[in-house]
Amino acid sequence: MANLKSSHYLSDTNTAHKSLRNRFRVFSAVLFLFVLTAGSFAFMGASNSNSISNIKQDVTYASETSKLRLADVVNTELLLVIQLVNTPVIQNYFLHPENPEYEKAAIEEFNAYKGLYDENKEAFWINDIDKLFYSSNADPYYVDPTLPVNYWYNMTLYNTDVYNFNVNYNPDIDKIALWINAPVFDRTSFSASLKPIGMLGTGIDLSEFTGQLYSEFDPNLKVYIFNNLGEVTISRDLEAVSLKKHITEMIDGEPGRRIYSHIEHVEQENEERHLFITDNTVYLCDYIPSLDWYIATVYPITLSSIYGNGMTIVFVTMLAVILIVMVLSNIYLSFIGKALDKQNEELIAANIAVHAANVEKSHFLAKMSHEIRTPMNAIIGMSELIAREEISGAARDYLEKLKRSGNGLLSIINDILDFSKIESGKLELNCEKFKTENLINDVTSIIDIRADSKGLKFEISIDENLPKILIGDESRIRQVFINLLTNAVKYTPQGTVSFKVYSGLPDDRNQMMLYCEVKDTGIGIKSDDIPRLFGTFTQFDSKKNAGIEGTGLGLAISKQLCLAMNGDVTVMSEYGAGSTFTASLKVKIADEQNLPDLNENSTSKDEFSASHAKVLVVDDLDINLEIASGLMTIFDITADTALSGHEAIHLCVQNQYDIIFMDHMMPDMDGIETASKIRKLGSYEDTPIVALTANAVSGMKEMFIQNGFTDFMSKPIDVNMLKQILEKWI
Repeated sequence: MANLKSSHYLSDTNTAHKSLRNRFRVFSAVLFLFVLTAGSFAFMGASNSNSISNIKQDVTYASETSKLRLADVVNTELLLVIQLVNTPVIQNYFLHPENPEYEKAAIEEFNAYKGLYDENKEAFWINDIDKLFYSSNADPYYVDPTLPVNYWYNMTLYNTDVYNFNVNYNPDIDKIALWINAPVFDRTSFSASLKPIGMLGTGIDLSEFTGQLYSEFDPNLKVYIFNNLGEVTISRDLEAVSLKKHITEMIDGEPGRRIYSHIEHVEQENEERHLFITDNTVYLCDYIPSLDWYIATVYPITLSSIYGNGMTIVFVTMLAVILIVMVLSNIYLSFIGKALDKQNEELIAANIAVHAANVEKSHFLAKMSHEIRTPMNAIIGMSELIAREEISGAARDYLEKLKRSGNGLLSIINDILDFSKIESGKLELNCEKFKTENLINDVTSIIDIRADSKGLKFEISIDENLPKILIGDESRIRQVFINLLTNAVKYTPQGTVSFKVYSGLPDDRNQMMLYCEVKDTGIGIKSDDIPRLFGTFTQFDSKKNAGIEGTGLGLAISKQLCLAMNGDVTVMSEYGAGSTFTASLKVKIADEQNLPDLNENSTSKDEFSASHAKVLVVDDLDINLEIASGLMTIFDITADTALSGHEAIHLCVQNQYDIIFMDHMMPDMDGIETASKIRKLGSYEDTPIVALTANAVSGMKEMFIQNGFTDFMSKPIDVNMLKQILEKWI
């Protein structure tokens, strides 16, 4: 009986425990479901509130990524094509395809440029004489421009100014290619319109590019790239590209029409991006300026796009784990949010640092210019004044070495400042009338001395048909000529340096190309080094040229200056036998009268005297006043001087000056404030006031002109520039 009671007790106890466990399980389940439901609603609410914004970001990211990668590929190809069509070797061959030497040179040039980018790239050329299509991947064949399939031929040659794009499909290899076609013009003719003589092109495999481009995007996200006719040019659907389907066929209904009509918004209202949501789908249409194409990105808003991630799957299949995942995911999202905020802060800080560095660089260049040019003004100015005195042979030799060293240092400073202007895009041309004779005499007089000091023969050949007066930036043209000649002298140990100046035929706008050919018998340039010749800070054969001074910026600056004047610099060289550099630039003709004979090594210049002129020089340094007034005596001018702005104003009240040279950085009252007060005296409203400053960084001339100055001259004072200023304003 006791055992029975004990058994019943254990059974009842076990049942009670089971019941308690069951109730606990039910309670746990209910509690779990409650927590799960509350967490689910909280999760879905948070996800739903951010889903649209996240989808918009995904769509924008896909659009921007596609644009940037496509532009990167196209710009690389485009750079190759543009370089090739402007190559004289290619143009000569296109004009004379029957010449085997021209053909050989053109093929070498073509392969050299290809090798700079991708030696396996697909490329072609075709000239308009024999119409033979040369391809890097196939044998030449004849192209019949009258066939409709070859519409691209006439479109490129006769309806394209720079380049165009052509998409075609090859069903044999299931390949879609984007071709960049550029016409080659006959630049030896100076007619109003250039004559096309052929074309060049390279191809991009769009099928491979498309697969790589879309591999990282959500499969539900669709991207279509189309041209301004609405024809699809890039898509996962290669058939749509091959059939040139219209974008409204790929995107049905009102959304497709809205996307196609975006072309008009870009053309008329300059609205490049348009995002809208219709029927639970996000649409984004954007513009690709480099191709004049458009990109449409489509992303449907579905439950999977909002909640369809690993966390949701785990949440549905494993209730217990999902709570942990939710907590961890919220922590992770919070961490990611903080990381993104930190990254944004770092990017902002980096941008601020870059801006500050640029400002600091400008301040440094301005200070360097002022601090170095101020003593250089004394060195070069005093050297110029001493050179005009009667001194012994040894002393004169020392003086010439001092002048050469000073001018060499000044040349380095000017190269750095010029490169800074070019690098920042602030290089400006000052086009005015100038005498061709003076330009050539300035150049030859400088180079004649340098060539003579090395025992080199300096030969000069000047085209007798050159106009007497031209319009252009004389100082920049002189700089290009001197840079090329200086390089020739530096790299020619013995022999001859030749200087030839000639012109092309004028066009109907009275413009012509001015050419400078510099030939030497120097060390020459290796063929492998020629493509890098016009880079910055570039010098070759460092051991062989260890004793040759220079920054390596001269050729880079010369090329950029010629390009800015619608020309170029080209080179032909044989290593060990010499080089020939040819600079070309466009100028206007002001006086068609021909030059006198300049083919002798003559350094004579027009004499200039202004003994009648009343000149005032203002500077806070005695030595600068001494140099400026001493240089004025070269032109029979006795100048008044002032050590401060107050003294200058006092002298202007007592006298009427014909021209005033004003220093900028002076204590108490700087040059700008002084010039402003002089202008208010009444009789000085139109008097030329020339800024005379050691601050020669980019933008300074414009700043002075805006503040009431008439002209600008940098220190150290150049006698030729001083003469030009006096001739111009007195």
